[in-house]
Amino acid sequence: MNPQASKLFLLPVVLLLLIACGNGSQPGIEATAFMPSLDTSAVLKRSKAQVTRIIDGDTFEVVLEDGSSDMVRLLGVDTPETNGQNKPHEYGTITNTACLDKWGAQATSFAFNLLQSRSVTLQGDKVADERGFYNRLLAYIKVGGQDFGSLLLAQGYARVYEEGESSKKQEYRLLQSKANMQRLGLWECG
Repeated sequence: MNPQASKLFLLPVVLLLLIACGNGSQPGIEATAFMPSLDTSAVLKRSKAQVTRIIDGDTFEVVLEDGSSDMVRLLGVDTPETNGQNKPHEYGTITNTACLDKWGAQATSFAFNLLQSRSVTLQGDKVADERGFYNRLLAYIKVGGQDFGSLLLAQGYARVYEEGESSKKQEYRLLQSKANMQRLGLWECG
């Protein structure tokens, strides 16, 4: 099966999963139709996009330059959940999930204030997959010339996503370590 045909084959499965699992919308926020882009080769290099919806601190809906929509999962970082449960020890020794819930909401608010309706640059990573488990596009986001993942980590809104591959992992670990030592953001929970 050629790559384009396999993407078309997976599309109905992904749509069924999105319907069955919900689309991550928060109560009171109208859900929008979402159709992932089938061609991610341009995004892996660098592409402009408009952020149309903030799902949480590390997941966003965008419209790409070609007019197609996609869901982006920020590469290399993980913010506390706002549409699911936070787990003890997911953020090192932190077991206070109520505190993580608070910082998940703060990370989402931070993302909304910096990204909503803004033009951003998406960039893939040679060591990471193009798409994650939920078929979300995996990309770094630059806004105003700054790496959004670095901003999240430096202010304590996120941890380094150790479970995935990322060429920025060492750089991100240093930012996380500084935030943790200063007890910034979610690191106050421990």
